[in-house]
Amino acid sequence: MVTLANGHSLGIYNIFRYSNPGQDRDSGGPVYLIHGGNLHLIGLHFATNSSTGVACRISYVMHFLNVTPITNEFFIQGIVGNNSHINGINITSNEHPVGRFSIPGQLDSRNVTQIGEYAFFGRTGITKVTLPNTLQSIGNNAFLFTGIWINTENNRVFYADKWAVGYKGTITNSSGKLEILSGTVGIGDSAFSQVSGLVEAAVPSGVIYIGANAFSNNHNLQSVWIPSTVNSIGEMAFSNCSLLEIYAQAASKPAGWHANWNPNNRPVNWNSPAPFQ
Repeated sequence: MVTLANGHSLGIYNIFRYSNPGQDRDSGGPVYLIHGGNLHLIGLHFATNSSTGVACRISYVMHFLNVTPITNEFFIQGIVGNNSHINGINITSNEHPVGRFSIPGQLDSRNVTQIGEYAFFGRTGITKVTLPNTLQSIGNNAFLFTGIWINTENNRVFYADKWAVGYKGTITNSSGKLEILSGTVGIGDSAFSQVSGLVEAAVPSGVIYIGANAFSNNHNLQSVWIPSTVNSIGEMAFSNCSLLEIYAQAASKPAGWHANWNPNNRPVNWNSPAPFQ
C-alpha cells in the first residue's frame, strides 16, 4: 500500500515506472502513481540484479536529484473565453520524460476544450495519455513523433486515447479503406490529410468531432460516410478531394458543422442510413 499526503491509501496496482529495463546496480527510473486523474511521482526504482528491484521513497532521494513531477501547473495554456486551450507542457528535454499522464478536464476552473497544434510534438517520453471528455478539438500534429506515434505499428491510425490523431504510413489494403476503431470520439485536425492509398472511409458511429482539414488533399478519396453522431466538423475538412462523394446519416447539415466544411461543394447524399448506401 501507498499512503498519500491526504491520508488515502492505495494498492500498488496503481503504480508504474517509466524506464528501460534496469541493469545491475543502475537506476531503473522514476516510479509514478496514477490516482484521481493525477500523476504522482512517489519514488525511484533501483535494479539490484537482472530480475529484481527495489523502490526507494522519493523523500529520501528528491534533494539529490533534479526530478520533475507532472502537475497541472506544467501545462502551457491559452485562455479563450471561458475555456482553456492546452498548447504544450513546460518541461525541458533535459528533465525526466513525462511518460504517461492525464490531461485534466479543467485548468483554473476553465474547461479544457482544445489541444493546440504541435502541443506535444516530439515528446518521445509520452507513451500514453488520458484525455478529458470536455475536449472538442486536437490541433495539427499535436502528438506527432511522441512515444504514442513511435509505438504505433506502421500503416495504422494512431490514437491519443479515444481520438484518432493521425495515420502512420500508407493504406495497403486492396480497397483503400481507412479503418477507424469503434469507440473513437474525435478525429484531430489534419489527421487523415494526404494519406497515400486512401479511397474510402466510414467514420464510426459515436464520433462527435471531425477536425479542420481532417480529410483534406486526398485526391484519390472517393467516398466518406458520416454518422449522425457527428455534431461538429471543422473548416476545410474535405478540401481538395476532387473525386469525393459524401454520404451523411443526417437529414441536413447540422448547425455545428463549419460553414466551409465542404469548400469544393463535393456532392452530399443526406439521409444515408449506412456506409455508401
